[in-house]
Amino acid sequence: MTPQAARSKGRRAENYIAQELGSWYYGDLFSLERTTGSRSKKGYQDQCGDLGVAKSELPYPWVFSVEIKHRDYPKWKLDDILTKNQTSLIYESWIQCKKAAREGGKFPLLILKRNWFPLVVGMNVSDYIPVINSKGTRDLAIHVAPWNLTLFFLSTLITRTSAEDWVQRWRLKHGRTT
Repeated sequence: MTPQAARSKGRRAENYIAQELGSWYYGDLFSLERTTGSRSKKGYQDQCGDLGVAKSELPYPWVFSVEIKHRDYPKWKLDDILTKNQTSLIYESWIQCKKAAREGGKFPLLILKRNWFPLVVGMNVSDYIPVINSKGTRDLAIHVAPWNLTLFFLSTLITRTSAEDWVQRWRLKHGRTT
C-alpha cells in the first residue's frame, strides 16, 4: 500500500470512529470530527487527541481525549501486554493518550483498529470499573495492572454506558459544573 493510500485509509477509519462515537454520545453522526492536533478551535470546546467536537452548540461537553491507532498485525498485538512489552505500539500509544488526556482534563480513550477485527478500546482501570460494572456487565475485558489499562470492545462502551454516565463522572473527578 502506498503512503498516500495508507493515509486515506487512516482518515476513513477515524471518520468512521468519529461517527460511531458521535452517534452514541450525542445521538448525531456528525457531532464529532477528526482534529489536526490543535489544542482548541475558535468557537469550540478545548480539544485534545484525534477527535473533537464538530459543533459549538452541544448538550454537554465531550469528556474524552481519543487517540486512534490503526495498524495491522504485527505492529500491535495483544500478546505485548502479556509480556509487559514497554516498546510496543500499545504501550507507547497508551502513554501518549494519558498525557493528552491529563493536559486536556479529560478521560483517556485509546482506540485500536486492526483490519477485520472489532474495535478495541483502552481506558484507565479506575474509569472503566465503576461505570461499566454498575451496569452489571460480564463482557470480556483485559486488565493490564502495570499500565493501569483496561482493554475491551467498543461495542461494550456503547451498549453499557451513556454520555450522561461519563459527564457525571467527569464533573465529579474534575470538580466541574458545566
